[in-house]
Amino acid sequence: MADQYAIKDKTVICQSESGSTYIITRAGCSCTGYAYRRICRHYKEAEYRGLIEQAERPRTLLLRSPMIIASRKKAIVDYLTKNKIPFTNKKVDKLESVLNINMTPEEFSQLAKST
Repeated sequence: MADQYAIKDKTVICQSESGSTYIITRAGCSCTGYAYRRICRHYKEAEYRGLIEQAERPRTLLLRSPMIIASRKKAIVDYLTKNKIPFTNKKVDKLESVLNINMTPEEFSQLAKST
């Protein structure tokens, strides 16, 4: 069984073959081998896979970014206007918050008319 790697809270977590868990960051690895040699297989592998760089990247929830929300709201307004469904800004806000990717146009129309 090979070492298993995962990214959590801007660090790389390594579950080693022996069952030990190590935390890897740009600064190093928490294993004893790294403490002695300033390098270890866990760090080398995480660096090779690009996991250290990935862990350091800022993460944003794209679906909740202000630009995406504004685009969805505009699309909702366009849809409601095209289909002659009366709306207010409050209604658009509510529809945007419950809209999901699996919703069909028919389901959305029903929801818009009932809201």
